[in-house]
Amino acid sequence: MRIVLVEERALVRAALRVLLDGQAEMEVVGEACDLREALALLHRVEADVAALDAELGGRGLEVARRLKASHPRLRIVLLAVSGELEEVREAARAGVEGYLLKTAGVPEFLDCIRTVARGGTCVSREVAARIFTRLSRDEERAPYELTRRELDVLALVALGLTNQEIGRRLYLSESAVKKHLGSAMGKLRVHNRAQAAARAMRESLLAGAGRPVRRSA
Repeated sequence: MRIVLVEERALVRAALRVLLDGQAEMEVVGEACDLREALALLHRVEADVAALDAELGGRGLEVARRLKASHPRLRIVLLAVSGELEEVREAARAGVEGYLLKTAGVPEFLDCIRTVARGGTCVSREVAARIFTRLSRDEERAPYELTRRELDVLALVALGLTNQEIGRRLYLSESAVKKHLGSAMGKLRVHNRAQAAARAMRESLLAGAGRPVRRSA
């Protein structure tokens, strides 16, 4: 497999080249330190995989998007620091096939390169564990599938507001408030507004809800 390195630090590029060239099936066919060099390089050489620094000039994801736009068959492994869920999402949207933390060990790095080159995708084990934990917490916190509007109404019920007052706060008619509250009570499997508010608070469902923002009913 033919690999290009897109990394602004020469020392890091040199270390990666030694590692990758030491694998029987891998060959580093070029190096670049920025987007301009990467685009020029890919016009000169054929590559299967790019190992791309996520911090490249502070715009690694933009570089990934540009490389994908000009060379759609190129597969990219993003070498990242943060591992934050939002960055992983943005990397996926940019078309990146691999997201690997720079703290990963050599075996994990090589496995990721091989997986991506074969047409698969990979995410650092540490990042995958974080995503799984985040999804588990989200599921625990919101198992009732309440809408944003229903949560807003419940948050204001918990503050002791009447339906009329809630309607004024959320720019809703009183009948719309009753409708959202009734739906929330059904999902929470309770029989009155006090029980609904109590359960929503107990399940920690109301963080950030109840803000007086104009929305459609």
